[in-house]
Amino acid sequence: MTDKSFRAAQARALMDDQALAGVLQEIEEQAVKDFLASGGDVARMAAAHERVRAVTTLRDALQSRLTDQAIAEKRENDNA
Repeated sequence: MTDKSFRAAQARALMDDQALAGVLQEIEEQAVKDFLASGGDVARMAAAHERVRAVTTLRDALQSRLTDQAIAEKRENDNA
C-alpha cells in the first residue's frame, strides 16, 4: 500500500465514522445558531464563523487525501 493509499484509507475511515460526522454536524449547527443569535456582536459572529471554517477545513483535508489517491491511481493506469 502506497503512502497515498494509506492516507486515503485513513481519510475514508474518518469520513465514514458516524460519531465524527455527528460531532462535526453539531459543531456547525451550534455555530450557525450562535451566529444568528449574535445580535450583531462582531466577536461572537467571528468566533462562530471560525468554527464553521474549522469543520470545513477538516472535511476538505480529508477529501483532498481521497482526491490525491484517485489522481495517483489514474496516472498509474494511464502509464500502464
